[in-house]
Amino acid sequence: MIRAALYGVWPERARSLPGAASLGFLVGAYALSSLPVIAGTVWLMLRADGAQPSVVDLLPFLLGQFVLWAVLTILWAALVERRGAASLAIEAHAAARRFVFGLLLGLLMLGLTTLGGLATLALTGSPPALEWPAAAQSRAVPLSFFGLMGLIALGFLIQGAVEELVFRGWLMSALTARWGLRAGVIVTSIAFMLLHAHVLVSGLIFGIAALVTLGMTGLVFAMMCLWRGSIIEACGAHGMFNALAVTVPAIALYTASPELAAGDVLSRVLTSATGTGGEGTGLPPQLFGQLAAMAVMAAVLGVAAALRYRRAR
Repeated sequence: MIRAALYGVWPERARSLPGAASLGFLVGAYALSSLPVIAGTVWLMLRADGAQPSVVDLLPFLLGQFVLWAVLTILWAALVERRGAASLAIEAHAAARRFVFGLLLGLLMLGLTTLGGLATLALTGSPPALEWPAAAQSRAVPLSFFGLMGLIALGFLIQGAVEELVFRGWLMSALTARWGLRAGVIVTSIAFMLLHAHVLVSGLIFGIAALVTLGMTGLVFAMMCLWRGSIIEACGAHGMFNALAVTVPAIALYTASPELAAGDVLSRVLTSATGTGGEGTGLPPQLFGQLAAMAVMAAVLGVAAALRYRRAR
């Protein structure tokens, strides 16, 4: 039984499966899509006499994981649930304009996060994580490094789009159809948060704080989808937020550290961005800044979404 259609109307032949079945498929599809990363890790270790591959080495395999995850989700929605793109909030109308608007929203998200982090640093008196170097200590950034950053940004745009398709497009609509809107949004945000449980390797206290922040970020994307009635804007915002959160610090670190090769710079930034950098048990002030920024944005977008649904009635 379809309790509520979150986006487009489900076709008559569509099937709404129990929520537990949807969550089970989410876990199973993610595990299955991890096979490229597992195979890539083994292959790289064999080539390097058992040495653990870096995050940079695994990037092509991680991208393959996300592409496979998207394919599995689309096949499940089409063949098992028997519903179309409209019910997944894939809005073809003005998709390019919507995506560009999403990119701007992602830029706004990062700007608010940066301001929140700076405010927290000022209140706590903590030094910034990276100070821009003096001209004598810096080095020019070659075009090849900018090209590498462009490829990294493209990868994050794909990753962001896949996560929005899986979580806000498919899962949130599937759970809403079965359990209602409130449960669909909350459970989807929790599932998105738990997907990033790898941050716990950096310490329990840091990991829990990071997970809460990620859950709030997922809520921002959920409210964005409800506000716009589409996942296109969230795809752009998610990709832009992640891409800039990696490429901007990477360019700054490359400029500030002439002794580091490009691969070392990217490895350090990616390790930190994914929360696996061994931050220990401390809580970086920037984390509170991001949490505050995401809470404010989730509230604002929630109001906008509520007004949209009120007008639609």
